[in-house]
Formats: sequence, structure tokens, C-alpha cells
Amino acid sequence: MDDKATNKMLALLVFISSAATALSLGMLAYVFVMGNLPFGIQSISNDVQRRNEAILAEKAKVNKVQAPSETDNKLRPDEEYLASFAAELKKEKEKIAAERADLNNQRKSADDIVKQATELQAKVEAKEKEVKDMIQSVSDQERRNVDDIQKLIVGMSGTDTAQSLSLLLSFNDEMAARILYSMNKKTASKLVSTALKGAKEQAERITIITKKMQTLPDSLKEEAPK
Repeated sequence: MDDKATNKMLALLVFISSAATALSLGMLAYVFVMGNLPFGIQSISNDVQRRNEAILAEKAKVNKVQAPSETDNKLRPDEEYLASFAAELKKEKEKIAAERADLNNQRKSADDIVKQATELQAKVEAKEKEVKDMIQSVSDQERRNVDDIQKLIVGMSGTDTAQSLSLLLSFNDEMAARILYSMNKKTASKLVSTALKGAKEQAERITIITKKMQTLPDSLKEEAPK
């Protein structure tokens, strides 16, 4: 290659280099003045930043929809007090309801016991009345028997005092005392006097019988002849 061609080539390279340098300097000055790249060129860092911001914004949006906020599960002090008060009130209502049910059961049991006691008392009273009626019937019959016997002994004493005394002493001490007490004074004194003058055994028996007369019930004494 001759020198002309070499010189032309060198001149062209110098021109291209100078043009590239001038272009670079112009673009650099534009960036310094405008703050942006010329010709609408976007910075790679800006693209990365915008992409990161878009990703963060999307994540924040998803978290806002799906994840509960910090205050969702956190009650304020007044809300916590009201919730605690409501829980205690519920427990008290349940306790009162249980106590009321227990009282109702106790009241029912008490009513059943009173009913059973009333029925049992009525049965006992009916039985007592039946027994009293029986006793009264027996007592009336016994009085009639005593009256009949004493009339028999009194009738015999008019003709045979010893025989009437023997009949009197044939009864037990209590019965003999009742018969003797139911007699009139004159006939009773006659029998007692005869027994005391008789055998020792008769005297001892009549003494026991006369003492027994002092222990007779007032109801029998009131019915005795004067």
C-alpha cells in the first residue's frame, strides 16, 4: 500500500474517532443538563428499579387482600374488657341456670317427701282411730262384763257370802279390784270383812286387792257406784 492510501486511512480513522468523541461529549453534556439519556434511551437501572417496584407493589396488593392486618386479631382495651365481661356474664348465667335446676329438683323431692309423709300420717291416724275404736269396744265390753260379774256376786252375797267371796277371789287381782270397786259400799265392805276374818290366804288376797283398788284409772272410779 502506498503512502497516499495510508494517509487517507489514517485521516478517516482520526475523523471517525473525533466524530465519536464529539458525539460522546454531546451526549454526556445532554445527560448533565437534562438528567436523562438522549434519544429516549432508558437506563438499565431504571428498568430494573421499575420492575422491582412493580413486583413489590403486586406483592403488597396480594398481602393486603390475603393476610390479615396486625389489628385484625388485636382488640382494643375497651373491646377486651367487654369481651371478658360478656364471658363472665355467660358463666354466671350458666351457673344460675344450674342452681335453679338443682333447686327445682330439691323442691320436687321435698314436695314428694311431704306428700308421702302426709299420706303416711293419714294412714297412721286412720290406724290409730281404728285401734282406739277397738280399745273402746273392748273397754265397753269389759265394763259390761265387770258389771255383770259384780251383780252376780252381789246377788250371791245375800244368801251365801262365802260363795260370793270365793267367786271374787277366783279372778286375778286387777279384775277382782275392779269388780269390788264397782260394787256398792255395803256389799264390798261385807265381802272384805268376811275375807279378813277367814283363812290367812283369803286375808292376804283381799288386802292385795284393796290396795290394787287405789291404783285403778280415774275413769273406772268415776263410773263406780257411790
